[in-house]
Amino acid sequence: MIKRFFILLLCLSFVEAQAAQQRISIEDVEFHSDDVNLTTRVNSEVADYDSTATETAQLLLDELRYENDILNVPLARSLNDIDQGKPVCVINKIKSKAREKRFLYSLPLNIFQTQRFYQHATLPPIPEHLLNDSGEVINIAEVLRAYSHSSLIVAENYSYGDVLDAQIRDAEPNQVLKVSNATFYSRFFTLFENQRSDFALIFPSALFSVYGTKVPVRLRDYPIAGNPRTVSGHVLCEKGEFGEMVIEQVNTAIRALYKRPEFVSAHLKYLAENKKDEVRNVILATIEKNIR
Repeated sequence: MIKRFFILLLCLSFVEAQAAQQRISIEDVEFHSDDVNLTTRVNSEVADYDSTATETAQLLLDELRYENDILNVPLARSLNDIDQGKPVCVINKIKSKAREKRFLYSLPLNIFQTQRFYQHATLPPIPEHLLNDSGEVINIAEVLRAYSHSSLIVAENYSYGDVLDAQIRDAEPNQVLKVSNATFYSRFFTLFENQRSDFALIFPSALFSVYGTKVPVRLRDYPIAGNPRTVSGHVLCEKGEFGEMVIEQVNTAIRALYKRPEFVSAHLKYLAENKKDEVRNVILATIEKNIR
């Protein structure tokens, strides 16, 4: 009798778990982004994409048949909502070791050339001893110390990856100008034009999408030693049963996107001609690795 009772309990638990899984649909998820440009353009009545980030986000939502808005929420608040058990996931986040311990990530949704270190051309070029033999910046903090009256503009609550995050933390606090993620690019261009900041970490594709080949401010740009040449954006969710179910659905949708020519096109159309081959090769390698 007791044995039958326990078997019945196990069966009921299994049925309840199955029912809970069926109740969780993609519409139960609240997708967040701290990028106001993305949340303004995605799921709008008129397609108005201006970047790989916005276009791939829309491709994903269409594949998921997700009709709600992506909400514009500061990243710190989104992560806190996830910690509080709310059904929140964040779109377009770069992996970092610290966050991988706390959250689940989807397959790559988009791929970018990593940020380059931009310098206002009114300053003297970065001295050779601060560059390696390949012309890469060895350490951002050391460069800032060499230009003690200059500052670096960065997005607050944003991970640039483990290498750059560590170097930014090592810089003098008064030389790091943190700007809201939502207004980062508009503020960057204003601050650079007015010479209120002399250095910035910028994605080349973002600069190209705004100005093309006609940037109004003279800039120098340098690759950064130890930083990968490309980086991928992912959907981030909680590390638990709900997150696992959402990521499974998101990954299924992303694998479907990998098979469509629009996925590659959404990357290449926002790049200068001389940058396309490198990114195309990385995209194709990523697809080959992850599709099944």
